[in-house]
Amino acid sequence: MVSLERRQMKLILLSVLAAGILVLGGCGQPAVETPAPATYTLSAGVSPSDGGSVSPASGVYEEGTEVTVTATPASDYTFDYWDGDASGSLATVTVTMYSDKSITAYFAMEAPPPPAITEEDIDAAWQVVLEYWEGRNSYDLERVLACYEESYRQDREEEVASEISQMQMARITIEVEEEAEPVITDEGIIELRVQLNLPFPIPARHIIYYMVKVDGEWEIGCPPEE
Repeated sequence: MVSLERRQMKLILLSVLAAGILVLGGCGQPAVETPAPATYTLSAGVSPSDGGSVSPASGVYEEGTEVTVTATPASDYTFDYWDGDASGSLATVTVTMYSDKSITAYFAMEAPPPPAITEEDIDAAWQVVLEYWEGRNSYDLERVLACYEESYRQDREEEVASEISQMQMARITIEVEEEAEPVITDEGIIELRVQLNLPFPIPARHIIYYMVKVDGEWEIGCPPEE
């Protein structure tokens, strides 16, 4: 009987000892570490350098982060568009970081507002039209061409020379009178609407002159593109 109890006690002690060995062995294993998330760099620039700023201009972000970047124009500039790893014409853009990103905000200089048009400007522009037709009626090509804005003058020279030659051969003159109130456009152009009275029985013609101010002087400019 005693022998059986001793065997049982021995088995219990061996079991406890084995469990302790297993526990101690487990304590020796290294802990499993979670890998750090990948990170990527965002770089944002501007063009031209004095055109404005972007926020944020740079930064390091974890993979998958959505970064909102805003472009702010400087005085006398407007935001134009994004280029690089972003696109669009809205001043605010969102960039998702799955790799290094480089974006550029482009700005455009604002056009200066056109100068205010006065009654004196309208009178001066009308005098140019009268001078133009006095030159036509006297068959003076150089006098007529001098009334045109330079680039438009080059386009019209051959055609005007032909028209004046035909007028001279027919020995006709044309009267011009103002047909309606001048119209001033947002671009500072004066639209003069006139009626050309030709010799009977040729019907009157109606025409608009687009007067532009160049170096302080009013000239006949090119009609706007339709």
